[in-house]
Amino acid sequence: MKRSVIFALLLTPGMQALAQDGGPQLNYGIGARAQYESNVTLASQDEISDNLVSPFLDFDLNRLGSRVDATLNGFLEYTSYLDDSFESEFRGTMAADVRWKWADDRFNWVLQNDLTRSSINVLAPNTPDNVQQTNALSTGPDLVFRLGAADRLRVGARYNDFYAEEDDDASYDGFGGEITWLRRLSENRSYELTLEGDQVDFDESLLGSSDYDRQQILVAYNHAGSLTGGRDNVRIEVGYSELEFDDGTDDTFDGPIMRLTWDRVASDGATLSLSLIKEIGDIFRDTNAVLTAFPVNDTQDTAVTGAPFEREEFQIGWTKPISQRTTLNLQAGLDRQDYSQIDLDQEVLSAEISFGVQLRPLVQLNAGARWTEQEFNDIGQEDEDTEFVLGLSYQRTRNLFFEVAASYQDQDSTNPLFRYDNSTFYFQVVYRR
Repeated sequence: MKRSVIFALLLTPGMQALAQDGGPQLNYGIGARAQYESNVTLASQDEISDNLVSPFLDFDLNRLGSRVDATLNGFLEYTSYLDDSFESEFRGTMAADVRWKWADDRFNWVLQNDLTRSSINVLAPNTPDNVQQTNALSTGPDLVFRLGAADRLRVGARYNDFYAEEDDDASYDGFGGEITWLRRLSENRSYELTLEGDQVDFDESLLGSSDYDRQQILVAYNHAGSLTGGRDNVRIEVGYSELEFDDGTDDTFDGPIMRLTWDRVASDGATLSLSLIKEIGDIFRDTNAVLTAFPVNDTQDTAVTGAPFEREEFQIGWTKPISQRTTLNLQAGLDRQDYSQIDLDQEVLSAEISFGVQLRPLVQLNAGARWTEQEFNDIGQEDEDTEFVLGLSYQRTRNLFFEVAASYQDQDSTNPLFRYDNSTFYFQVVYRR
């Protein structure tokens, strides 16, 4: 993966600067997992079981300094299939946000990168031979002009590169720029006005991969503080977006866009997260939207394709301490994606419930259930997936953890080939610092 190598070379100077600027806050875990799967190929019939062994490393690094701010997190594992159902492989995710600061924070160089795993064929089950590495890289300068005590003007330019390991027609690069005026109303409230544009050039000119240009105007309001008691972080964006294809086709996206995110921590410890999005997106923005290291077994629901899409998304999450020993978590979401140039419009509806119970000071029980319904409207395929998980963790010492868990997954589909069930059992040991 040559572009991942490029990312590593770009990141190395930042790591050296971190070491020079002082010790970053680094947390990591190193461990190994032994796992059994009853249907490792996720087949509708002629099921094949296998045993897996996976040493792994996860890490989280944060640094705020006079010259460099950095956030990095990731997960890397090497999985061996003892019965040779699939070839052994390295796999993982990584997210990075590094900012070099000069001239009293008036000139910054920004590097953002997301290394993720995505489906090759979004219609089929996510077996190891249907998952590819994808990488989204964005880097460039920001110039900040101080217009007074409360006003800032930021001018930025970016080089963007998206790489899909198995899909040459989805890989592309391009350039973008933005001008943002920010006005701070108080310590907790601010407004922003942003004009931005970007252009996308695909590596291969295949069906569904027409080069395009996008322009957007956005007005945003930020609030950090108490609204009605508790602690709140709110961001509201409204604006207009227009996208035009370079090949002269009539497929043009334009219209209003809106994004709302609200995180709230109540006085009783309950937390609420709310996200509401209506936008014109693409795979690069979908990959590089959130700085998060996803679990390595999860993959993006979005198809890896060169076609942009209109998106409407709603996500809500609620966590509540029921007692000193028990915590309940609820999540639900709806994600609609309407593609411009391919017949792959999809709608994903999901719900999840989980809870954790502290059985003893060093022993915790975790259980959960997840339901997902994914419908591909243009082709009439609908998949319904249900999963149950039960696990037990034991903290042997301050840094040493043991965990055992079992799960059952059942998928029903209008396509008989994609109906399957799978039982999983694993044991893992982790050393954390």
